[in-house]
Amino acid sequence: MTDPVAHGRRAVVAGLGAGLLLGVPSPTEVGGEGDRGRLLADLFTALPSARAIGAAYLRSCPDERLDAATLAADFPAEATIAALRESVAGRVRDDFANARIVTVDGWLLARTEVRLCALAYLVA
Repeated sequence: MTDPVAHGRRAVVAGLGAGLLLGVPSPTEVGGEGDRGRLLADLFTALPSARAIGAAYLRSCPDERLDAATLAADFPAEATIAALRESVAGRVRDDFANARIVTVDGWLLARTEVRLCALAYLVA
């Protein structure tokens, strides 16, 4: 018998991962600071879920003093959407390979993922 909570978590995490790779509808370029933060947030197809995870992450690490500009600065300023998606996917794989994982509400997520979720929450 499968645990419905664990199955639900896997579905959300899988959805977030898919959202990072598939969620951008148009091939625009990444622009200025504010636009870049919004564009990065738009990488998610399940934006309300991403924002909830981002809010929980920010609550769990108040001493980091993260803001949208700081989080957006972690990602390329001038890249195509395809390059941005590829970069994020590579960073997520690298985070897991190098144990840069964060626990948020019992979920193990790549640091890159939770920082993008936090950005999505902050630019809402």
